[in-house]
Amino acid sequence: MKIILADPEDEGEVYAEAIVVVSQSPPDRWMGSLLDTGAGCASPADANVRRKLSIPDTATALVITWP
Repeated sequence: MKIILADPEDEGEVYAEAIVVVSQSPPDRWMGSLLDTGAGCASPADANVRRKLSIPDTATALVITWP
């Protein structure tokens, strides 16, 4: 799992605005668990994210965000 960090506006804490889940397993095996955390959106990682994180073309990569 890779975490995309963002600077918060209060108290100087670092938090994850989104995570990228990379797996060789199909997303239906673990997507329910992520949605149980309150995730608001799961979308395929675009080519730019895949390139930055060196994600192989054969891997499933989803960007998960929370509302």
